[in-house]
Amino acid sequence: MTNEAGPFLDAAHVADLIDLDKGKGAVFARFVEHFVALSPAKVAALGSYARSGDLANLSESAHTLRGSAGNVGAFRLAVLLGRIEAAGKTGDASAAKGCLALLDAEYESTRVALLAAAKAVR
Repeated sequence: MTNEAGPFLDAAHVADLIDLDKGKGAVFARFVEHFVALSPAKVAALGSYARSGDLANLSESAHTLRGSAGNVGAFRLAVLLGRIEAAGKTGDASAAKGCLALLDAEYESTRVALLAAAKAVR
């Protein structure tokens, strides 16, 4: 978990996504399904980049995943990914590894919250 207080999802952003199809939630559900399907490999890649010391790819991949997290309203996860991205850009391997130690739990909690939110609107 990050040091950020608050919910895993931004309720206003999720509501906006649900409203894309007049409240049916099908668009939001597709976004969630796509995010949940592709993110585990991206999270795993971040760990690989950190272990190999490839901070450039770590930063770039964290940036990409941060954008995806933000797109589905997972702002808390996006904050953590932003920290990983910044650590990679500045060459701070220690900070990157510290943030990565939190990533699996933060991602899993976010995944559960996203799936619950998508299920609630179906």
